Amino acid sequence: MELEAEPKELTVRTYVLTAAAARAWESIERAASSARGSFFWIGGRTKVGKTHFLNYVLSLERIAGGRSLDDERRLAIALSVAAGATAVQLEGILLEQVARELGGDKRATAVWRALGNAGGLRVALSEAHRLGVRRLTIAVDLGDFDPAALFDCFRRFAQIIASNRAPVTTMLVAGRGPAPDWAAGLDVAPHSGQEAMLAAVARAREFLPRARQFLHGFYAGTQGETEQAFPFHSETLRALLALAPSDCAVGDLARLARDALDPSEGSRNMALRRLLLPSDLTASAPLSRRIETLLGEAGRNALRTSYAAASSLSRDDGELPRQIVDSLLLAHFEGRELELGQLCARLPKATDQTRLQVRKMLERLAQTAGGAIRFDGRSARFNPRLPHAREMAAFAAALPVLRRLDPSLPCPRDADDLELILGRLGNTVAQALELARDV
Repeated sequence: MELEAEPKELTVRTYVLTAAAARAWESIERAASSARGSFFWIGGRTKVGKTHFLNYVLSLERIAGGRSLDDERRLAIALSVAAGATAVQLEGILLEQVARELGGDKRATAVWRALGNAGGLRVALSEAHRLGVRRLTIAVDLGDFDPAALFDCFRRFAQIIASNRAPVTTMLVAGRGPAPDWAAGLDVAPHSGQEAMLAAVARAREFLPRARQFLHGFYAGTQGETEQAFPFHSETLRALLALAPSDCAVGDLARLARDALDPSEGSRNMALRRLLLPSDLTASAPLSRRIETLLGEAGRNALRTSYAAASSLSRDDGELPRQIVDSLLLAHFEGRELELGQLCARLPKATDQTRLQVRKMLERLAQTAGGAIRFDGRSARFNPRLPHAREMAAFAAALPVLRRLDPSLPCPRDADDLELILGRLGNTVAQALELARDV
């Protein structure tokens, strides 16, 4: 995100006010209505939405200025500070921007700059007032630039702005780190992973026209969910957040949400026409790759074993066995095991009859997945740390072919079981070879 002198419609539309950002905006408006200039410092680590918030404020100021019915004139100025900038350069850029907005020429700017020690800013503000400007908003984005080098300059600006009543001037500076002790600090970052995830989903929808196209049709048939989270089930938001790195920003989370929705990335989720459940996330190729990376080799082998066990269940069960495995898999990344009722709530079209069916499937999966699926009669979980996981996964992958030799060949429950089954399989192969020679 870059600071935009005239924020584009998409930039504004994709900004989602966090609770902290809403409070920040209220503070800015309250300060402006007091007829005194104000200086605000928006601090925080990178990628928490500081620049996006500045663009949002600039857009609102320009819209308000365009709709003003009285003689009030508003100006909104955007300044991006390049790395290594000095206080003199910052002041010069600021004065040039003010002059440009007022329709002045370079000569006026040169005169203002010649006053030095921020005196030029006093003259520029007086000139703005003379030309009818009643409210001036200055947004400064420091990016990754170390703000400490400009603290003295900003302090002078803050003093001038506070003592100047016309025009009422608000300066917003976004930079890394906390606010200096002489500045009013504002926070705009999400204060929880859930809030960040909701903002990310809203942004992802804006970048996917097809998601917006189906929004109202999907949402009309849902209950108990907010449009803000649509089309994700609340449990799916938790699962997405669990797949993200711990320091993931809103933009990064939005890419995860987009990957779950975008059909161009191999996902079929937009065609489901229902809220997306955690198990639906594995239909996305990018998210599947992310899951495999997080699992590691042993976990991937355990997952292959689980899928093989699920595919060995009755074909009449459809996708339900695979959805059970995927639901437990996603819960694993959240650090959770699921009680039977919680698991059923994560499955599509769950009913009382489905609950009994799911219990039976869990019992079968616990017996045939080699320990990758654990079920104690009350709760179930995915277990990625299996002994001999590589051998178990290889056997599970070959099982459909092996059952052509021995249709009753079971899936091993553990390493000892695998050894017995391999012995039985060896005898079966030997008998088949004898029969082949006789033929």
